[in-house]
Amino acid sequence: GLFAGDGYRCNDGFRHYIVEFHLNPKRDLKIASKLRDLLKRINLNPSTIIVHGSLRIRVLSAKLFMYIPKIRESLGTKSDKFLVGYISGLLDSDGHVVKGDMVISNGNKQLIDEAFSILQQFRIYTRIWPSFCTNPRNKMKKSLVWRLRVGTKFRTMQNLSEKIARAYY
Repeated sequence: GLFAGDGYRCNDGFRHYIVEFHLNPKRDLKIASKLRDLLKRINLNPSTIIVHGSLRIRVLSAKLFMYIPKIRESLGTKSDKFLVGYISGLLDSDGHVVKGDMVISNGNKQLIDEAFSILQQFRIYTRIWPSFCTNPRNKMKKSLVWRLRVGTKFRTMQNLSEKIARAYY
């Protein structure tokens, strides 16, 4: 889920398979720490740098590079615990969480529809709506963003979201 929202992967053409996560260097320090620990647990060596105001965690791994696209392709076969973790990652990457309000925002409608379906499986109230956001670099340009309201019942599930923990606990 975290990769779906704030991840990037590329092959530089020289057999380097790069997987990066772009986080907020002020608000996402706990998320970054958990991510680095997780990557180390699977024997990867993450590097961390701040570039253009973004905290980037990077690993070079062909296996992770190849595995990531398969995650979204196989969401229908994953366990409930995995799916709750996936939604937690989306909330931490593309979510806005304050007490009483949780919203995931993303320009990819398919990603929002997948999250909607997962939340419906758990009988959690959800609603999708389109929104237009102004590009901070070009005030004349507006981008379509899809928003998904996540019912606060999700916070009572055994989730891993740092943003929920910040807002509620």
